[in-house]
Amino acid sequence: MIKLIVLDVDGILIGTKQGYNRPFPSPKVIKYLKELQDKGIPISLCTGKASFATKLLAEKADLNNFHITDAGSLLMDMLTNKVLKIHQISSEKIIELINLTEKYQVFWELFTAENWYIDAKSTSRFIQLHQDSSNITDPIRVADLREVAKKEILSKAMIFCGPDEVATFKKIFSNFEQDFNFQWATTPSFEPDQLLLITAPGVNKRSAIKELCDYYKITPDEVLGVGDTKMDWNFMAVCKYTATVANASDEMKKLVTDHDGYVGPHVDADGIIEILEHFQNEFIF
Repeated sequence: MIKLIVLDVDGILIGTKQGYNRPFPSPKVIKYLKELQDKGIPISLCTGKASFATKLLAEKADLNNFHITDAGSLLMDMLTNKVLKIHQISSEKIIELINLTEKYQVFWELFTAENWYIDAKSTSRFIQLHQDSSNITDPIRVADLREVAKKEILSKAMIFCGPDEVATFKKIFSNFEQDFNFQWATTPSFEPDQLLLITAPGVNKRSAIKELCDYYKITPDEVLGVGDTKMDWNFMAVCKYTATVANASDEMKKLVTDHDGYVGPHVDADGIIEILEHFQNEFIF
């Protein structure tokens, strides 16, 4: 039986129809999520986005429970600003990475639970792309990101790069695999460009699911996980119940069906509603 629903955001709740399901889920989906949680089953968002980029979504559906943000680094109730868990990344090691990549003019972002920092001199095209995709306000521009790393509790760092640069950075970062968890990903907003999520060792969406289960005193066998990318399978694989949408990759659909999961309609057709209705007989209110 299902006691917790965990949902990825982009591609599951947020689609491609600007003004309908972008930058927020459709009014129909928001209403459905709110009504379902009001019946007593927690719905947790699970995303690589920062907490402040997820807050408005949580507010719209009144999802007043803990959510997984920053790729698993931060578990937080954005409606009350209560933090369940924050996994700090090493400031010293991030400074090393910034130094090593300086000659490549990498677009770095550093995140805390409240803020988003970039280099004051940066003019990267990724700035506007990131703001548009995450519905977040202007970043805090600083003269030296290394000074931020020294002073702040960092939950996550990120870089963006073109597909032809990925191999170079993988090689540079290979000596730091004991210090960080590296997760390469992309979204429809950024393709074919890639983003790298940098979190503390062993910290990802899967580890955060286990922390949520501990908090709610349940097991992963009582969790429904819904996502649309291979990266999402990282957390979905531990859930007994899984689902995806028609716009997911063929690889993701196969993973879900092989797991006895369910493939629902496209995100632009509000597929999450059909998915949740499919599992409604398993919900424990």
